Amino acid sequence: MRRKYKNIYSDKFFNIIISAVISVSVIILCCLLFSFITFNFIGNMKFSVFFSAASITAGSYAGSYICGKYRRRMGLVYGIINGIIIYSLISAANLIFLGNIPDIKKLLLLTFFSAAGGIAGVNSKRPSCLRD
Repeated sequence: MRRKYKNIYSDKFFNIIISAVISVSVIILCCLLFSFITFNFIGNMKFSVFFSAASITAGSYAGSYICGKYRRRMGLVYGIINGIIIYSLISAANLIFLGNIPDIKKLLLLTFFSAAGGIAGVNSKRPSCLRD
């Protein structure tokens, strides 16, 4: 008789939280990298809009990719959920520090790239550490 091993990624709530933490971590790392590039090599702030969009898209894609890779099903749905969670975190931080809410373009950008990351994660090669 086959044993059922409980995987830490099999819990839906835990998997979404892990992907949101990964997304925020990648966004922060990309922001630090792009601010270093801007400060040391470029010198002016004319590319800051593109750098912030690139860091947001990279973070949302990476988190949803990990979620889809380990969950192995419903990558589109979990990607959209991850994008909405990241948007709500960014909106809360923006409301606290700046006093306004970001526009809808950021939500569309986050949900699109999160959904793409979730789909790519589901369709990627299966991790060897997973057991069914």
